Amino acid sequence: MLSDAHVHCPETGSWEEICPENVSWAILNGTSPADWPTVCRLAKNGKSGQKITPFLGLHPWFSGGNWENWKETLNAFLPLATGIGEIGLDARRPGLERATQKEAFRYQLALAVREKKPVAIHSVHAWSEMVPILKEIVGNTRIPLLFHAFQGSPELVTQLLRFRAYFSFAGCLRSSNTERFVKTLRAVPGERLLLESDAATPDVAAGLAGFYREVAETLKLPLATLCAQLRENLERLFSPEATE
Repeated sequence: MLSDAHVHCPETGSWEEICPENVSWAILNGTSPADWPTVCRLAKNGKSGQKITPFLGLHPWFSGGNWENWKETLNAFLPLATGIGEIGLDARRPGLERATQKEAFRYQLALAVREKKPVAIHSVHAWSEMVPILKEIVGNTRIPLLFHAFQGSPELVTQLLRFRAYFSFAGCLRSSNTERFVKTLRAVPGERLLLESDAATPDVAAGLAGFYREVAETLKLPLATLCAQLRENLERLFSPEATE
């Protein structure tokens, strides 16, 4: 059975197509007030035997949207959320106000620290701006930081491990640079590794099993061993001592 560290509300098809039967645990991420109610509903009414963990956040792509009172809305939904996310910074996508992104990211990161909730983080070409914010707001707290769809370098892994960092690799965004991908994957401690589909459509979700097999082969692990390890990593991420 697979663990999927990052999925989204389905754009097409049913939830079963986004999170198939071979996935026993998925982290379902909200991206704006428009989908927060759906995230909460799906997490509450999940299929028997399948665990759905809800995260709610204002994604940087939508940080400039006309979301009236989004902070108040997020706080109202917060009791239903296990974590904060997907939040972060994106320097590559055109038309996004960097100052607006930073304000939203800083607010939500501080909220996670206050509420002792784990955070799912999106960072695209923004590490030089993000790391100082993490040092300032997260500091030495033990809030788990889940770096979703991680595509950084082995050196960045070492830098981020000063925090309680987990690194989730997405099969759909796998780097074409095989050597860099393998080096980064191997730089992540086994107890901090996660895998994800980043799926919102059935075709993307269907690729997770193949990605698990590829990673198991790269790390020279039996597939069953990798599956068990990643399940344990999720349990550790959400354990109470993780935020103390």
